[in-house]
Amino acid sequence: MFGPDGWLEHFDTGTLLAFRLDGKALSISTVAEPEPPGGAVMHAARAAYDREVDQPWLPVGADEIVVGMLLENPGILATPIVPLSELLTKAGLEQRGIEFAHDDSVWRAAKTLARLHAIFERLDEGRRGRAADVLETFDASTREAAALRHALVALRDHRILSVVTDLLLDLDDDVDQLDEVATFAADLLGAARHPRDGAPARWLMAVVSERRCDPLAGLAQLELAVKADPEFLPAVDRLAWYLSDRGEARGAVRLWRSLGASEADSDDLREVVPFAEQAPVRLGRNEACWCGSGRKFKQCHLGQPEKFELPDRVGWLCRKAVAYLERRGGVAPEHVYQLAVARADGDDSEEAVDRAFADPMTMDVALHEGGWFDRFIEERGALLPDDEAILARAWTFVDRTLYEVVETKPGNSMTVRDLRSAELFEVRERTFSCQARIGQVLCARAVPDGETHQFIGGIFGVATGEEKDLLDLLDSSDGTQILEWLAVKSRPPRLSTREGEDMRVCKVALETGDPDVAREVLDRFYDPNGEGQWTESHELGNGESILRATIELEGDLITVETLSEPRVERVLDVLLAEIDGITVVSDDRRDFDPSVGSPGPRQPPVSMEDPAVKEALRTFIAERERIWCDEEIPALGGLTPRLAAADPVGREALDRLLVEYGSHVDPDTDPELVAQHPDRLRRLLGLV
Repeated sequence: MFGPDGWLEHFDTGTLLAFRLDGKALSISTVAEPEPPGGAVMHAARAAYDREVDQPWLPVGADEIVVGMLLENPGILATPIVPLSELLTKAGLEQRGIEFAHDDSVWRAAKTLARLHAIFERLDEGRRGRAADVLETFDASTREAAALRHALVALRDHRILSVVTDLLLDLDDDVDQLDEVATFAADLLGAARHPRDGAPARWLMAVVSERRCDPLAGLAQLELAVKADPEFLPAVDRLAWYLSDRGEARGAVRLWRSLGASEADSDDLREVVPFAEQAPVRLGRNEACWCGSGRKFKQCHLGQPEKFELPDRVGWLCRKAVAYLERRGGVAPEHVYQLAVARADGDDSEEAVDRAFADPMTMDVALHEGGWFDRFIEERGALLPDDEAILARAWTFVDRTLYEVVETKPGNSMTVRDLRSAELFEVRERTFSCQARIGQVLCARAVPDGETHQFIGGIFGVATGEEKDLLDLLDSSDGTQILEWLAVKSRPPRLSTREGEDMRVCKVALETGDPDVAREVLDRFYDPNGEGQWTESHELGNGESILRATIELEGDLITVETLSEPRVERVLDVLLAEIDGITVVSDDRRDFDPSVGSPGPRQPPVSMEDPAVKEALRTFIAERERIWCDEEIPALGGLTPRLAAADPVGREALDRLLVEYGSHVDPDTDPELVAQHPDRLRRLLGLV
C-alpha cells in the first residue's frame, strides 16, 4: 500500500494497522490483538481465489482476492482480522511476492508465460520458435538426443543463447536452479556429435560456474569451448573477458580484435590495449616481488608474466568491476537500470537512460552502495592478480564522502581533506588537478592505489552550503537517494523573479467599452509612466523597488505584460473587478527566453563606454553588495555573510563561497563592473 510521504511516520515499526474506507475518507487505527479469521472469512478468501485462478491457471494477486471477497460479501472485512498474508496461508495458499497459488503447477504456468513474454519482447519472429523449443527441451522430463542436438544448433545464435541463459538461470542464483541448468548443459554436451557442436553447452557451464563463484572452473570451460570451436564468438568474447580479469592483456586484446572490436567501440579493449602494447617495469631477481608479498622476485613470481605498477592498473581494475556488472546477467541489469532511471530524474526514456549510463556515478553507486563490488570480488576475485584482489578488498572499506581541495599540483596530484574525518589525503590525479580550485568541495571516493590514493568512479563538485545535508545523505548509503539528489542538482537552472516566482512571459490583452473609466482605474491603482502607460512596482524588504508589471492603454485595448503568472493574475483581478464590461481578448503565456529580453516599453540601448553608465553601474553594484552582506544566505546555513564572518564555522563556509564567486570572474573584465566581486566583499566584511 502506498500513500503520501510521511503518512505512517507516527506509527512504530511492526505495528499492526487497520484501514477503513468511508466514502472518500480513509481512516487508520492500530490493532493490538486482531481477531482470528473465522470460517466464513477463510471460505470467502478461498472462494475468491478459486474463481480467479480457474480459467488462466495463473497466480492471483492479493488485491484481486480482496476485491473478489468484497464483491460477494461487501461487509466481510468490516472487522479487523489478521494480515491478509496470514489469512490466505490458513486458506491453503502459498505466497510469492504479492501473488498466491495453491499448487506448483500454477507457479510453473506463470513461469512459462513469463518466458514466452520475454521471448516475444527480446527476439525477432525468426528466433522465437527456436528459443521456445530450447526451453521446452529443458522442461522435458526425458530429454531426447535429437531434441538436445536441435537445441545446440539453436544456441549457436548468440541472441538466442543470451535470452535463453537469462531465462534458465534464476535471478537470485537459486542453488537448485543452477544444478538443473548444469545438468541440462551436461546433457547438451553429451548429445554433441563433434567437439565443436558442444561449444554452447560449455559456454552455459561457464556461466553456471560464475554464479557458483567458481570462475576458474568457468575459465576451463571457456578455454575448451574456444579450442573446440574458435569461431563460436560468444565463447571467444567471454574468454577475452576472463583473460582481462586475470591481467593477461595481450591474450585479451588478441581475442577481442579477432571479433573485429576496436578501441572506438569497446570500453574493455580501450582500457586493456595500453597494457598489451607497453612493456612492464622489469624487476631484478633480488628485488621485492611486484605482488606485495615481501619476498624476493626470484623466490615468488619469477618466470611468470611481470605486472605493471599497481597504481597504473587502478583504471583497469575499475573497468573490470564495471564489465562484471555489464556482463553478469541475472538481477544485476534490472538493479542498474533502476539506478539509471533515478539518475535520470525519473525519466525512463531511452535517451535519458543512456545519458544516465554515461555518468560514471551510476555504475559507481551500483558497485559501492548497491553492493555489487563485493559480489564482484566474491565471484571474480579468484581471477584477479593477487595484488589487485588485495587492493579491491581495501576499496570496500572506503565510503563516499566530501573532500576539500587543500593543494594542487596540476597534472600530477592533489591534497584533499576529508570533511567527515578531517584526514588529509594525497590523491594521484593528472586531469582534474589541472582545473581544481583551492577550497573547492568534491564528492568522491579516494581509494588506496598501493602508493598514495586515487579517485575512482563518479566525482562531482558540491556547492557551498550543501555539505551537511549531503554528508547526512551519504551516511545512509542509499544509492537511489544519492542519485536522486544528484539528479535534482543537475536540473536546468530555474529562472525566477526576485520574489521567487517562476519566470514566464505573460501578455494579456483586454477590451474595454469605456476607455475613460479604464484610465481612471489605472491612475488609481498603478503608477503613470507617460501617455497611455502605467507600471506596477513593489518594495522588497531591503528597500529595493522592483517592476512587477507594465500596462498600456491604446484606444479601447488594455495590454498587460509581466514576467510571472502570479503578477499578471493580480493585475487581471483588479481590472476585471473595477471595470464593468471588460473582456479578455488574448492571453499569451510562455517560458522565459533570456535572449528575447523583458516585456514592457522598450528603451534605447545604452553604451557601456558612456562614463555616466559606468558610474551608475558601479553605484548599483556597490549598493547590492552592501545589502548582500546583511541578507540571510542559504549557502551559509541561513546566516548573513556578516554573521558568518564572525563565526568560526560560518567563516569556513563563507570562505568557500567567496572562492566559488571568484571562480566565475572573467579576468578580462573590469573588476569594478563585476557584481559580487570576492575581493570587495572581503573588504566589506573585514576579512582583509
